[in-house]
Amino acid sequence: MEEQKNKTIRDFINVEQFVKAYKEGRRDFSGIVLRDANLKNFDFSGADFSGADLKGSDLSGSTFNRANLEGADLSNTKCRDAFFVEANLDKADLSFADLKDADFDGASLQNADLIGADANAYFGHADLQGANLVGAKIEDACFEKANILGVKIRMGDIKVFIAYRDDGF
Repeated sequence: MEEQKNKTIRDFINVEQFVKAYKEGRRDFSGIVLRDANLKNFDFSGADFSGADLKGSDLSGSTFNRANLEGADLSNTKCRDAFFVEANLDKADLSFADLKDADFDGASLQNADLIGADANAYFGHADLQGANLVGAKIEDACFEKANILGVKIRMGDIKVFIAYRDDGF
């Protein structure tokens, strides 16, 4: 009994229920489980997806600006051309996600997992401190003025990486 009390309550929801709730104004989707869903071209700006399980979903072209995705499972998702401007993705699982041409300008991805992801995206001004990019494709990624302190990466994964600093060094 005590063991069940400590388990996280998960809100299983199907795509139709999700879209209906969103259209009715719901913005708190923390902890939902919505796997393999087609959620292309939606605007989820400011929504709360903390701890959500969206594994395998297609989020291409969607907007998550200033959204909270802390601890969310976005593994194996398709996020091509998606926007995560100033979003919170701390501790999110983006392993093996397709992030090609996504925009993470000013986003926080501290301790996020991007193992094996196609991370050829824009990470300008993003905070990737402690993120795991081992095996991620980053040859066309932009990390302009990003915080990459403590990022985990294999040296063989880097084809070209040019650091830019304002202080002339």
